[in-house]
Amino acid sequence: MTDHEIETLEAEVVREDDISDGTTANTIVAAADILPSTLYLLPLSERPFFPAQALPLLLNEEPWLPTIEAAAEREQRVIGLMLVKPDSAEKAESPADFYDVGAVARMHQLARNEGRLQFIAQGLKRFRIQSWLSETPPYHAQVEYLNEEDEAGVEELRAYSLAIINTLKELIPLNPLYSEELKFFLNRFNTHDQSPLADFAASLTTASKEELQDILATAPILERMKKVIVLIKKELEVAKLQTQIRKQVEEKMSEHQRKFFLREQLKGHPAGTRHRQGRPHRRRGPLPRAAGEQNRSRSPHETDRGGTGEAGDPGNRLAGIRRHPQLSGCDDRIAVGCLLHRQPGFEARPRNSRPRP
Repeated sequence: MTDHEIETLEAEVVREDDISDGTTANTIVAAADILPSTLYLLPLSERPFFPAQALPLLLNEEPWLPTIEAAAEREQRVIGLMLVKPDSAEKAESPADFYDVGAVARMHQLARNEGRLQFIAQGLKRFRIQSWLSETPPYHAQVEYLNEEDEAGVEELRAYSLAIINTLKELIPLNPLYSEELKFFLNRFNTHDQSPLADFAASLTTASKEELQDILATAPILERMKKVIVLIKKELEVAKLQTQIRKQVEEKMSEHQRKFFLREQLKGHPAGTRHRQGRPHRRRGPLPRAAGEQNRSRSPHETDRGGTGEAGDPGNRLAGIRRHPQLSGCDDRIAVGCLLHRQPGFEARPRNSRPRP
């Protein structure tokens, strides 16, 4: 229907018997809201579609265009979404490849673009296939809608609802995507709607499609909520483990980066370098000296070698070497050899002393 068309709203009177007081209530329901007894079916291969969901679906025109057109021609514009057992919807060749329970969804904003079909599916209700009217595309089947009412007490249902909500609160800090999904859910439902809450919590998990299909096939609310709690508890443990693994990886990466930068710094300053750039290397530790010579007071004109006069005079240096206790009485050739080894480049000085000009 376009903006220039006028739609005639048809209504139907539905009689509902009130068993408690024996009266009969008449309710006016729009014809578009009455779900048909037969549905055209669209197979899904990855996950089942839940009544509490509203998601965009994208599929190929071939071979699903006739199915979408047949469903769109109906006034209700509804289609049955069914999970299939093969890993691809195109591989479903017979009714045996379909699960028994699916979800009916209303199609919104149907569009075609470059061989692709897209629409927003709004989940409405669970159904079970009773008989097949067409076993080839477009799939067509007689269905019955499941009753989700439960005889469980209100307090028991409320307790399970709180358990699900508290578990979801623990999941939100571990995965920010859960926060966006929860906001979208709260825009459509509230936490007191147990059936949509259970379906929503199940759709958040990464459980296998068989486990999710088991949730979809469970109509009683209390039994379904018990199964959902098990799934989201598993999801919570998996999320905690993922967080722990991510922290360990980040710590290892930080340690590797620290070691890498340290190695790069050491490459610019090789091990064993003990002087600043531009300064000569100095030998540490003075040569042994006699106790008397260490305590002897030195005159202002006395040189480092124990002689007097000019520091560069070889005679003064030779006289200082001869006075050494270990060289007293030795041959002059030995003293001259010691003198040659005690040239300015080899002489010992105290640690941290400045070189002579």
